[in-house]
Amino acid sequence: MAKYQKFISVFFLSLSVILLSVLNCQAQVNKEDWKTYYDRAYVYVKNGNLDQALSDINQSIALMPNCSFSLSLRGYIYLLEKQNDKTIVDCTKSIEIDPKDENPYRYRAQAYAREKNYVNAISDYSKVIEINPKNADAYFRRGLMYAVEHNDDAAIKDYNKSIEIDPSNSVVYGTLVAVFMVKKDYNNALLYANRTIERNPKEFINYFTRAMIYFIIKDFDKAWIDVHKVESLNGFLDPEFLEKLKRASGRDG
Repeated sequence: MAKYQKFISVFFLSLSVILLSVLNCQAQVNKEDWKTYYDRAYVYVKNGNLDQALSDINQSIALMPNCSFSLSLRGYIYLLEKQNDKTIVDCTKSIEIDPKDENPYRYRAQAYAREKNYVNAISDYSKVIEINPKNADAYFRRGLMYAVEHNDDAAIKDYNKSIEIDPSNSVVYGTLVAVFMVKKDYNNALLYANRTIERNPKEFINYFTRAMIYFIIKDFDKAWIDVHKVESLNGFLDPEFLEKLKRASGRDG
């Protein structure tokens, strides 16, 4: 698997180099082609070259000022650079031109979230979901915003909808565990802890989390089983938690 992943990485890196070479030639032949600059900016973003990406997308927008997806891409570049105010400005312009594209809503929502404007972030994620009801990430991110706003029921509903669309995302299960632990609903916390482990059985933190739940509900034998699993995975165990478990269970392991 590691060799296969390395091959895929090298393949796509080589592909991007070839694509950049083609786009460079096109830009030399026709310096007034906004689409070439847009395409090259997109490739630069994928390669992590944000300075060059920004230079090209600026040129693209100079040649075609009212192109919604160019403005959206520049908004995304600004988002990656953590220039939230510029992301909001560009994405708002993009939405005014094409209100049916979900991407500028996604980028603007993330910028709003960083600025702690959770109401607007929720509104934008809701728009993403309206445009694309199968966007699992939008449900998850909106759920996070609801959680910050202390609307746990709405957050749980969105997390579950995200899982319904994409059952493979173990991060959502882990988030549900945290929500239910805060609510002191340990039955549901345990339910989702089990599901998290089913999907990602090699992450020690999942077993440690479940061990804490077992400790809270006083199922010390199962807590110790998970502690030993953490040890077998060479994971970190909080010494304070271990001491509490030893005292409560009356055993050392």
